[in-house]
Amino acid sequence: MLVAEMSGVYEILKHVWLVSFRRVVVKTDNLDVFQILEGKSSALSGNTIVESTKSLLQLNWEVRLQRIGNVQNRVAYALAVASLLTSGNSRHHQCM
Repeated sequence: MLVAEMSGVYEILKHVWLVSFRRVVVKTDNLDVFQILEGKSSALSGNTIVESTKSLLQLNWEVRLQRIGNVQNRVAYALAVASLLTSGNSRHHQCM
């Protein structure tokens, strides 16, 4: 599960970089992911996804990492889904 969470962060950061956003806030409710990206955990050390994500963080942009609680994440997701359902938009991007 941790590798899947890291993969999600990597894919989002890669996409955000490619569309030229240069000030980004990454919010995660996963403490392990947060600690790995902050350099406070050696879990998954040497993992390709982790190393690639850390390399993305070193590019010339401002990325702020923020840990949020599970409840905050569920509320944000529920609001996003509700917004999509009421707007009639069937296409959406799910960000972690």
